Amino acid sequence: MDDKTRVPSEITPDQWTWNVKVDPPFHKKHFNANLVKYHDRVMGQDKLRVFVPLCGKTLDMIYLSERGHGVVGLEFSQIAIEDFFAENDLTYDSEKLDGKPFVRYAARENNITIYQGDLFDLSSEVCGDFDASWDRGSFVAINVSTRAKYGRLMSNLIKPSGKILMELYQYDLAKCTGPPHYAEEKDLVENFTEFQVRMLSEFVVVDSPPYYSGDDFQLGVALLSH
Repeated sequence: MDDKTRVPSEITPDQWTWNVKVDPPFHKKHFNANLVKYHDRVMGQDKLRVFVPLCGKTLDMIYLSERGHGVVGLEFSQIAIEDFFAENDLTYDSEKLDGKPFVRYAARENNITIYQGDLFDLSSEVCGDFDASWDRGSFVAINVSTRAKYGRLMSNLIKPSGKILMELYQYDLAKCTGPPHYAEEKDLVENFTEFQVRMLSEFVVVDSPPYYSGDDFQLGVALLSH
């Protein structure tokens, strides 16, 4: 698709809609099929430290924890974080980090920790580094103008031997300007300059989400290796 046709929307973190009564359309009440499909291939049987950026209250954190991984999420919305623990019958300890713009929530029953704050304030000095990351909707959610910054952030967070498993979306930009934003392999190559990029699946048509009016919404899966 010609880049000149792209007019992506720009939003701020507080514009992501979470409330106590209605879940946003991007929240799924089941484990992500591609995480389940590619988990063993990407993460193997090792017990890893896995980062889930813009995690919301995804059940994928439960899936990863049940496989023995230490899971660390990042989320701006306090509502989403507290809902995650309540809906999964988890109790937690929370603390405001000294000198850092984050509140850390740590589950008592398993190894899941969520940092509340702005993604781009995060660093390995705050949360440590990671063996892997599951990016179901972070790269496609951030503003397109911040993609290079995001690539640098992930280079800081992911260990030299680490990997990122990521979903990407393609669609008719006349019908949707995002988020989620249109992304293809070259967008990853351009913005994750310290990673090798490989598509694990071709883009295939999937059920159109409620915010898209067409029947040509496509999903692909990529693997980024340091």
